[in-house]
Amino acid sequence: CWRVPSHPGLRVDAGLAEGQEVGIHYDPLLAKVIAYGASREAATRRLESVEFAPGQPIIEQGAEPDRFYILAEGQADVYLNHPRGQEIYVDTLQVGQFFGELALLRGGTRSAQVRAALDAPVKVFALDNDAFYELLDESQEMRAELEDRAAERQRNMELARTGLDRL
Repeated sequence: CWRVPSHPGLRVDAGLAEGQEVGIHYDPLLAKVIAYGASREAATRRLESVEFAPGQPIIEQGAEPDRFYILAEGQADVYLNHPRGQEIYVDTLQVGQFFGELALLRGGTRSAQVRAALDAPVKVFALDNDAFYELLDESQEMRAELEDRAAERQRNMELARTGLDRL
């Protein structure tokens, strides 16, 4: 059973109000990833709000991991760069989805590139490494859920890399 994190600086917030429609990209995991504050507005100050122009990189493949991201507005495209210079499309992320957890969980550098989609700007909320790791230390259930999703993303990227190697 998931328990409420007791670490100072974090709180649990469902992110939905009674009667509110739940969109297809709602992620219940994100209901657990909210910084603490006296109000929702104060809590989100711990999450850095960052905007990116259409096509602008958010995460560079090979970079050191520094943040966990939650997509707040727009769409972001995920690509893999192959050593021979090819780029392959992997996925499009929608509002409410998260990314950047793979390198934070597994160590090493970023395994893919994430860019703002070409049609509109993107806004993300970024949680720094320290807050991300504190949250995981407080909830083994959340850690397990993020590990499961990271494993799924790793499998998808390996399939994409296999396609690149055949080129």
